[in-house]
Amino acid sequence: MHTAVDQLASEAQTHLEWRYLQTRHRLTGNTHTNTVAGVSATFYTETFREYLRARDYQNESFLIHRLLDEVEPTDVFWDIGANIGTHSCYVGQRVSDVISIEPHPLTALRLVENCRMNDVDATVLETALSNESGTIELCIPDRFDDELGVGTFTTRDHDDANTVCSAPVMTGDSALTEHDLPRPTVMKIDVEGAEYDVLRGFETALESCRAIFCEVHERYVDSDPIVDLLTSNGYTVKLLRTRSRETQLVARN
Repeated sequence: MHTAVDQLASEAQTHLEWRYLQTRHRLTGNTHTNTVAGVSATFYTETFREYLRARDYQNESFLIHRLLDEVEPTDVFWDIGANIGTHSCYVGQRVSDVISIEPHPLTALRLVENCRMNDVDATVLETALSNESGTIELCIPDRFDDELGVGTFTTRDHDDANTVCSAPVMTGDSALTEHDLPRPTVMKIDVEGAEYDVLRGFETALESCRAIFCEVHERYVDSDPIVDLLTSNGYTVKLLRTRSRETQLVARN
């Protein structure tokens, strides 16, 4: 009995919190400013999902804080799965170069806008990364809308997902050569299940990268092959945290 009551109370609290945030979004303007580790960034928040992400309702400040502690002014930061730029816009204020990868067309446009608003001179590539080049279907779980700020776009094919669009896909090494990009020294990878394939396409980057922050989405991929690949390339891998079915790792070389 107590368990059922506690669950109902928790659901009611979540509902009230959600309603409060929706009201706050309607009352605020179309931008929101937040500060992480002394670095402030402003984001367009025309959709509710953008507002949640900018407010850190997605609980992303933990990783942003770690990245800001890690990077140095001369670093080249690759943000793979950049979404609307929550990581690029903070870290980009601390490093010399930012390469932001985002395959969803409208999200990539917002990423460009947010970087410009924060005076971050990022190179934005509207592509997915993998271990091969070509075209790939970008999907979203059917419980989500195709809305700016949603972070669940995936290239993994599964039953309860809807295709959003086709997107170009290339290897990390191809992106380096075709776009004449600087090699990464610090990377963040958050690609909803394509983490292993992204790393397999990045032989050159694995030689140059000092630190890789990788979120493993275990509903799609197991963390063991990722850890094995990184350790075989000379990295020491540590667990940062787990939440729900996601594991955040850091690999240092």
